[in-house]
This record gives sequence, C-alpha cells and structure tokens, in this order.
Amino acid sequence: MKLRWIERAVTVLLVLACAVGFVAECRWLKQPVVDDAAITIAYARTLFGGGGLRLTFAGARVEGFSDPLWMALVGWAFPFHLDPIRWAQRLSTSCGVLTILTSSLFGPALRGRHLRLEDAVAPVLLSCFPILPYWATSGMETTLFAFLLTASVVVVLREERTGRGSWSGLVLSLLFLTRPEAPLAMAAALFYWVTCRVARRQRPGKQELFILGWMLALCGGYLLFRWWYFARLVPNTYFAKRWWDYHAADYLRDFCQAYPVTLAVIAAGGLLVSTFGSVHERRALALLLLIVAGGLFFIVLSKGDWMNECRFCAPYCGVLAMIFAAGVGSCRQDGGVLRSLTAAVVVAVAFTCVYRDSKPRFALIQPNIGLPADAVRLHEGESLEQLRQVLGLEQGRFAIPDVGGSSLYLPHDDIVDVAGLADYAIAEHSLKRQGQEDYLMNEGLPDVLDTHGQSLYLNEFHELMKHYASYRDGSSYLLRDLTKDEDPRCPGSMAEVRDLSLADFEKRMRATLENHDGGLGIALWRCGQQHRPAAAMPSAETQRQLATRAETAARAETDNLRRLRMFSLATILSKENAHLRRTTERLRERLRARNELPGLTPRKD
Repeated sequence: MKLRWIERAVTVLLVLACAVGFVAECRWLKQPVVDDAAITIAYARTLFGGGGLRLTFAGARVEGFSDPLWMALVGWAFPFHLDPIRWAQRLSTSCGVLTILTSSLFGPALRGRHLRLEDAVAPVLLSCFPILPYWATSGMETTLFAFLLTASVVVVLREERTGRGSWSGLVLSLLFLTRPEAPLAMAAALFYWVTCRVARRQRPGKQELFILGWMLALCGGYLLFRWWYFARLVPNTYFAKRWWDYHAADYLRDFCQAYPVTLAVIAAGGLLVSTFGSVHERRALALLLLIVAGGLFFIVLSKGDWMNECRFCAPYCGVLAMIFAAGVGSCRQDGGVLRSLTAAVVVAVAFTCVYRDSKPRFALIQPNIGLPADAVRLHEGESLEQLRQVLGLEQGRFAIPDVGGSSLYLPHDDIVDVAGLADYAIAEHSLKRQGQEDYLMNEGLPDVLDTHGQSLYLNEFHELMKHYASYRDGSSYLLRDLTKDEDPRCPGSMAEVRDLSLADFEKRMRATLENHDGGLGIALWRCGQQHRPAAAMPSAETQRQLATRAETAARAETDNLRRLRMFSLATILSKENAHLRRTTERLRERLRARNELPGLTPRKD
C-alpha cells in the first residue's frame, strides 16, 4: 500500500514537472500572437463593446471566426481592461498546460484505477512535442481545442465504463463551439459509445438522454443562432477558403518529416495495444485512431493551411500521446514483473529517441514566426489611420487581406476583408470572381486596395483597378482623385453632400428609394458615411425605416440589375443584415451566370 502511494506521488510530481517544463518551453520560444488570432480578438472587442459580432463597429454581421467559444473567452479581457493580446497568449498557454494535465487521466478513465507511473507517459511525450508550445503562445484556439479533445476522450471513457454522468455531452458540445472539425471527433465518440453499448447488449437510457440534451441545447442552439444572425449554417471561413489550396499531401508529409521518430514511437504504442490489450483497450484505441482520422480528413478537405508548423495537426498531439500511453499501460496491465520491466524498457528507449528527434526541432522553429498581429496593427493599421486623417475621412473604407491587427487599430472604420474570411460577398463568390468585382465596384469603392498574399487576385480585376493608383510599396492602391477636398464617388460633389442639412440628406435618400435608383442611393449613403459626422447622419430608427423601404422597393422592381442595386442598398442601410446580404449575393450570382453584370473584367470562371 505504501509503495502505491509513493508511485502516485511520483506520478503527480512528474506530471506537474511536465506542465512547468511546457511553460518554460513557451517562454523560450517567444512566439507572437498571430494576425489570425487578432481577428477573433477584434470580434470579441466589438461584441463586448456592444456592437454585436462584427469585425469592427462599422463592419458587417459575418462569422469571420471559426471559434465562438474561444472568442467568448478572449473577450473577457475587455471588461477588465486587460491587454487582449497578452490575455489571449496567456489563455492559450494555460490551455496547453490543461492538455498536459488531462492527458495523464487516460489510464484511470479507461481502467477505473488511481494514477500509476505509466500515466505520466502522455504528459512527458507532450512536453517533448515542439508543435504544442509553438501554438500555445499564438493566441489562437489551437490549445483550447487540444485540451477539449483530450478531455472528451477522458470523460467519454469514464462515463461509458461507469454508466454514470453526462458531462461528456457538455465537453463534446464545447468542442463543437471551438473548431469546425469538431463534429468529426463527436462522430468518433458516438461510434465508440454505440459499439460498447451493443457489445454489452445495453439499451440507451437516462444517461444518453442527458448527453443528447447537452448537445441539442448547445450545438443545436448555436446552429439556430448562426442561421438567425449570420444566415449561414457553417462559418463564413469555409466559403472563403474554397479556392485556397496548400496541398494537403505536402502538408501532411511535412508534419511526418518533422517528427518521424515521435510518430514511429506513437505507432509502436498502438501496436502494443493491439498485441497485449484487452478488447476494451482495443476499443479505446479505435476511438483515439478515429479522432486522428477525423483530423486527417479535415486537413484533406480544407487542402492544408498556410500557417507555419502544421497548425491543424497540433490539436491532436494529446490524442497521439494517449495512444502511446495506452500501449505502455497495456504492457503493465496485469501487474506482472516481466510486463512491468517491458514497459519500463519501452518507455526508456522511446523517450531517448523522442528527445533526439525533438531537440533540433525546437531550435529550428524558434525563429520561425508567423504573421504577428502587433506588426500588422502598428504597420498597416497606423499607416491607414494616418491616411484617413490626411484625407479628412470621418470613416475609412479599406479593402485589405490582413485584417486582424488592422481591425484592432481601426475599430470604427469599415474594413473589407478581401481574403474573404470576414466578408460575406467576397467569400460567397470566391469561385466566381466576377461577383467579387461587381461587389467591390458597386457597393462603394474602397479608399484603399491592398493586393498581396490572399488578395493578389485583385490585380486581375482590370476594370476595378482603373479606379486606383499605386501609392505605397507597390501593393497598396489609393482611389484616384481622392483628396481632402474631393471624392469622385460622391454624387455631385463631396462638399455638396457634406454640407447638406440632416433633413435634406434624408430627403435625398428617400428620393433615391422612390426612383428605385439603388446605385445613386449607395453612392450618397457611402459619401455621407465617409464625410459627414455621425451626428449628421440619420438616426438608427430612420435608418431602419429607409432599409425597410429599400427592401420593399427591391422586391417590387422587375428589372434584375436595378433590383440587385436596390437589394445592395437595403443591405447597407440595414447595417448588413445577413439575410438581406444572402439574398443580394444569390441574385448577384444569378446575374453573373447570365452575363447581366455590366462593366466588369471579362473572364472565364
């Protein structure tokens, strides 16, 4: 009995040492918060600031993030006046620590026992995986997803074995709210649960009912909210990334080449389970392998990712570590001396190899930073803010691809995400470029276009680019003839629109609605947004009335092109109501397919 307490104490100390070592690795790597993380932070800032789920307070209702739970957690930095960048980084690191601690519970959850030395195997292996601390300081949801994946395995194994509790429904639902590939892991858990119940000839009961209740409440509730608020059933990012291709085969090959010995050790653990494990242990191995297979399927479906160090693979490190832990545990399961010695030898050889594999990788990835949010915020955001002040704009309209850091610096400007993540129209027409060009040209030409990275395609829009002249570093373009005193987009002149009284401005807007002249209405409204103070614009109630009248006029219009422009105006006036935006873009696509959109660059989709 005394030896068992000593073994538990040593195990706990080893696990805690792994957690401390993980934090030290994160501090040594010093990776910055990346710009994609800043997108989520920007949404959280707008939400907690009372502006709803928008990239900026002037932005559209678009789900430009794919991690609602992470966004909600990050957002608590704002009511407590914390630095959101540091808060996201520390939260991400904390989730990495939780992943390590939770991975040690695999054996107790599977076998219903106390901690033993082999339960420290997974935490030690995780602490030797450079990919996890690399992403633990990125400010992204990667380690939260890793923690919830690990926790879901532990809770599902425990509750299926004991037949008590329904917390697995909550954990799996939180998993669903963290990453879009979560349903694949949920399907793996469901398959495992059903397989075990069928093997025992046990019918579903109250436990399954409560688990289902969690899922319906949280997953179903968020799906209903997503449709009501965003007019989508999946995140907008899915549509934006349809044309991105980072070659999934190369992506996975790079991961395997980066960690060949570690992956071989994990495979050996799976082989040990298959050889020495009981039927129950082999079913648990199947659960782990199915979760990993789901991650692989998602990588193939999304065609890889542009970020360094295989971001999509990182959340599955905890699951992979548990595969090896399962193998070591199956060797020692009967408590025999021979198997215990075998397990000790396996662990010693494995970690010697893993250490030799991971040590050079730590040194290699340490200087390999991504796109830092602070760099974008201070370089791109500050540059655009200075330009807005020089031009005397009340509100800027900037079409740029790196929107995270810029959105944090420009919270009250209208940022058009030409990469498509946070823009419904750009994402909707990602495979049909003429729809994107019509949207950019006819819903208010941006002040600035930035053509680099994911927005290089804008250079192909020759009709659009005729309106712009290069003004900085060869990839940034400013609207031609836009000065502090004149704006070519304004009907009449900029001074005329700027100096209108509020009553006259509203009268002119109503006239465009009566004449079903959506193009003129858009030009007038955009001009007012950019050159009139907020107090000189119609009130929220008046704007709602104008949006309703515009929608009514659009539905009554028989000419398709005029109808499209009126729907565009109604969408803008409604502060980008997502369902109106959906109707607008579906109509735009129909007209594009019929070649009824004039003035665009000829192209073959």
